[in-house]
Amino acid sequence: MIMRLANLLQYATRTCLGPWVRKAFQMRSQWQAPIPMDGPAVFVANHASYLDPIFLAAVLPRPIRFFVLSDIYSLWWCRWLLALYGTIPVRGEATRLAMTLGRELLHEGHWIGLFPEGQRSFDGVVGKGKPGALFLAIQTGVPLIPVGIRGAYEAYPRWTKWPRLRPIRISFGRPRFYEGFSASSRPWLDHETETLMEEIRCLTEQGATF
Repeated sequence: MIMRLANLLQYATRTCLGPWVRKAFQMRSQWQAPIPMDGPAVFVANHASYLDPIFLAAVLPRPIRFFVLSDIYSLWWCRWLLALYGTIPVRGEATRLAMTLGRELLHEGHWIGLFPEGQRSFDGVVGKGKPGALFLAIQTGVPLIPVGIRGAYEAYPRWTKWPRLRPIRISFGRPRFYEGFSASSRPWLDHETETLMEEIRCLTEQGATF
């Protein structure tokens, strides 16, 4: 029931506000390969602004559940809104519960969105990633899709109170498949996480082009 309500709210918001957001921020998106429209997937993006989830939701054709730092839930004016949109709180003790809920949502066919850096960038540069998204993809066998968001740092960096209208570009990489892989090797997990972050840097034009 809660997920159905969140879906309806996301559809309504994208229908009513999506066109304005895309036009106001001159948004453009490109896809290196088709994504699975009917099944579950994990979207992994760089994080430079509070607007990142809004930008992604504005261009994706289906509702998506974002992992959100649990600290934000302490803000009374955010807590109810985040809950209505079906977000998943994560940090510290909440991490295990968040991963369990994420697996359940993926098994039910939902899309999940994560920002592996764990926090907004201080300078717009893509930082070091954490392996949570890889764990989900490995444990559930769903495709993992890297995403590069450009312009979000210029639109709404940490030190400004209000967003600024800046062009936004979103690049979706090719889906990565980890079915049959094991997350038991920490060196492999760290290496694969860094490989994923390097691809995201390339999608944001901060790294070498593949």
